[in-house]
Amino acid sequence: MRERERGVSEVVSFVIVFSLIILAVGTTYVAGLSGIQDARENEQVTNAQRAFDVLADNVDDLVDSGAPSRATSLKLTEASIGYGDPVTVNLTAGPDANVSYETRPLVYRANGGGEIVYVNGAVIRSESGGSVMTNPPEVLFGDRTLATLIVAQPNGRQSVGGSTQVLVRTTRTNRTVTTYDTGGSVTMNVTTPRPTAWRNAIESRPETQSCTVTDRDATAPEVTVSCTVETDSLVVRVVTLDVTLTS
Repeated sequence: MRERERGVSEVVSFVIVFSLIILAVGTTYVAGLSGIQDARENEQVTNAQRAFDVLADNVDDLVDSGAPSRATSLKLTEASIGYGDPVTVNLTAGPDANVSYETRPLVYRANGGGEIVYVNGAVIRSESGGSVMTNPPEVLFGDRTLATLIVAQPNGRQSVGGSTQVLVRTTRTNRTVTTYDTGGSVTMNVTTPRPTAWRNAIESRPETQSCTVTDRDATAPEVTVSCTVETDSLVVRVVTLDVTLTS
C-alpha cells in the first residue's frame, strides 16, 4: 500500500514539475517573441526616419542649390508610404503680407502603428506616445526671417505598400521669392493633424513670443497652431514640387 502511494506521489510530482517547466517556457517564449517583435518594428521605423532625413536633405538641394530633381530610396517591410491629410501654412505680417499654401505630407506607416512624416522640410515621428519633430521645418527665425513653403504635389501613384523598394522622386516645378516688412512681428499658423510637434518646434525658438493651439474639432483631424515671432522683415520662398512614388 505504501509503495502504491509512493508511486502516485512520484507521478503527481512529475506532472506538477513538468507543468511548471512548460508554463515557464511558454511564458518566456511569448514574452520574448513580443519583445523581439516590438524591437523589430521600432528598428523599421527608425530606418524609415533615417531615410526621411535623407529625403529632407535632398529636397533642401532643390530649394537651395537649384538642382532640378532628386531621388530618395526607401525600403518597405510590411509597411506603406503615401500622402497624408493636407497641412496648411499661413504667414501674416502687417497689412501687406498674408501668404497661405496647402501641401500634402508624405507619410510612412509601419505595420505596428508608428509613422514618419515629411512636410515642409520637417520630419516628424509619431507613435502611440505622441509626435516629435526630429528635423526642423524650413524656417529660419531672426531679425530677418526666411520662411520656405514647400508645396508637394502628388504625381501618379498615391501609395505603395508591402515589402518592396520604393523610389521617391521630387522634381522642382516652380520657385518664387518675396520680401515683406513686418512691423516687428510675424504670425505663423500651421493647420495640421500633429500640432504638438509643430508647437514644440516653434515655441522653443528664442524669437517666439507666444504660441496657442485651437481646440480640436471632432469633425476634423486638423488643429491650428498659431505662433507670433519677433522679426523685422520676412522673406518667403515658395517652392513647388512634383512627388512621384515608384517601386
